[in-house]
Amino acid sequence: MNLERLPNEEKLSLCRKYYLGGFAFLPFLWLVNVVWFFREAFVKPAYTEQLQIKTYVKRSALGLLLWVTVLTTWITIFQHYRSEWGRSDPNGRIHFHARNKRDLKWTLFCHLLFQLATDCTSSAEVSCDHNGFTVQVDVKLFNPEDLMVKVIGDFVEVQGKHEEKKNGPGMTTRQFNRRYRIPKGVDTMALESAVSPDGILIVSAPMLPTESSRSLI
Repeated sequence: MNLERLPNEEKLSLCRKYYLGGFAFLPFLWLVNVVWFFREAFVKPAYTEQLQIKTYVKRSALGLLLWVTVLTTWITIFQHYRSEWGRSDPNGRIHFHARNKRDLKWTLFCHLLFQLATDCTSSAEVSCDHNGFTVQVDVKLFNPEDLMVKVIGDFVEVQGKHEEKKNGPGMTTRQFNRRYRIPKGVDTMALESAVSPDGILIVSAPMLPTESSRSLI
């Protein structure tokens, strides 16, 4: 943008808008503010609006520096502790037991950032056709004995809970609870579940025989 063509009042208004826009989690606006208005604030001969423009440029630079610092710190913490925290389960939930209130606050804060940095979308696949009803859930972080599958009404419920002791009295609990509606015509009495070698829980049930299929037998 060619700022030379703008009146000083519009320059100040534009600089203010970019500064305030940075608070809407758009820190790149602060970067734009610093790049565009640096010369106006510190190089050009003094004019009435220059002092305010200089203030907005300084604050934009400070906000940008703070944002980069926080982001860099979080990336460093995440990469360092991600193996200890583990990955999110299919519900995207990880539960921690802290030794004291201070540890609990830190753990909750880290867990919140962990969820923001981790894809917590569903990893389950559900299908139903003439061959039957199938649910596949990624359970790589769980042992077979950690899992439970049961039918409740028109739903099949899949639960998983894994507890892991850490150094000291602390303990990490990873758990999830999922429910899937069973379509009509599925033989729930023949429902089976098994974990594949690659860590996929497969829940399946055949369709009930129809009148046409009975007549062919």
